[in-house]
Amino acid sequence: MPTTTPAPTSATTPVEASIARSRPIATTALLVALATAANCALYGVGVLAGGEFVLHQSDENPRHVVPPYDVVWKSALPVVLGVAVTALIARWTRRGALITTIAFTAVGVASALGPLLKSYDALPGVLLAAMHVTSSAAYLVSSIAVTRRR
Repeated sequence: MPTTTPAPTSATTPVEASIARSRPIATTALLVALATAANCALYGVGVLAGGEFVLHQSDENPRHVVPPYDVVWKSALPVVLGVAVTALIARWTRRGALITTIAFTAVGVASALGPLLKSYDALPGVLLAAMHVTSSAAYLVSSIAVTRRR
């Protein structure tokens, strides 16, 4: 008597599906942590090199000091919010998610000009600009991970 195996009812088990759904979230969390750590390291390099993280923001606030906690939250929050917005848009349209990803990445990279132009000290200006690019790269990779699963 031949034995037959039952046909699988689905391509993935519920556990596998849950892992697949959570992978982009884990990727985003890891990249946010890495970008924040890298930006804190860049800040530390600037401080050790004797740089002064001071920007000329406006005439009312001509000497805005950039404290270390600013580096932490300004590294993490834009990436998390950007990926969240992109993920929401990806639920409706992949093209919209692609446009959002390109636009947000371009704005993030372009924002690196601010510290370059407004820093009193060249080294911290370059390091702050590099921090903007680092966060933009983390957003880009996270956004791709999130939209690929939709």
